[in-house]
Amino acid sequence: MSQSSGIPVYNFPTDAGYRLLELPPDLQSILESPEAPPPLKLETGDDSALLKAGGKAWALRQKNTSNALILMRPHGDNGLAAMSTVHEIVELDAVKEDKPEGQAAPLSAKGKWHEKFGKKR
Repeated sequence: MSQSSGIPVYNFPTDAGYRLLELPPDLQSILESPEAPPPLKLETGDDSALLKAGGKAWALRQKNTSNALILMRPHGDNGLAAMSTVHEIVELDAVKEDKPEGQAAPLSAKGKWHEKFGKKR
């Protein structure tokens, strides 16, 4: 029986910082629309940055996670190189826009990954 040597993995970290951005379903559908997607605008608010597109707004919230995500790229003919480890996730929480500019109130964050699975830890 022959033994497989597996896939060689190397560590070549970069100085670039990465964040995983969790897109809510409504923003994903706006961006995947067959029509030209609306421009994305990033604005500052009182408590957080706001991302605006298509008449909707989302507050950016950074969440730390104990589960690291390792970003990899191809290396050589059949290997992989680890280039960064991500410990933070940026979530987009829908906001109401009935307050004055820059003071949008977050809506419920139901359905977020960390709220579904993080409570059991």
